[in-house]
Amino acid sequence: PFPTPFPSVDRLMTAQTDLVRQIAQTKITFIGGGAMGSALAAGFSARLIPARNITCSDANPVALKNFSTKCNGSRTCTDNLEAIRDADVIILAIKPQIMPIVLDQISSHITPNHLLISIAAGVTLDTLATRLGRPQARIARVMPNTPALVGQMAAGFSCNENCTKFDAQLISHL
Repeated sequence: PFPTPFPSVDRLMTAQTDLVRQIAQTKITFIGGGAMGSALAAGFSARLIPARNITCSDANPVALKNFSTKCNGSRTCTDNLEAIRDADVIILAIKPQIMPIVLDQISSHITPNHLLISIAAGVTLDTLATRLGRPQARIARVMPNTPALVGQMAAGFSCNENCTKFDAQLISHL
């Protein structure tokens, strides 16, 4: 038999299963529970992440109620710092004009253990990193499209140099 440079299908399937298991244990916080944030959370909880591992923070009680309805079993609050306390991933699902206020509020609480993902249009990785003031921060941008609102999303994403291979795999699976 000829040696093959490709891993066996069994090894690939085991690696994929381990990755999915690891992703399912991820704790995700959404800052912003509007239409796009709640649609993404509903999709995540339907496919991959248990709703109990999803938290949303929003100043608007109506948005929080809608988020809870779409992602039944998730946790909601109005305090961004409380919301990110146990998070592995923080998704900034807020409007670009609110981004500086939120980044200033959470910046001193971001650790190298957090993956920060922005879905805000027009806010670059450099802008996020500069405003955050954390040179080691793992930051990614994801540009979901409107079919995400009905669970049929295609998205592009970009990671900064601090992101890990797992970060990219996680984003790709979400």
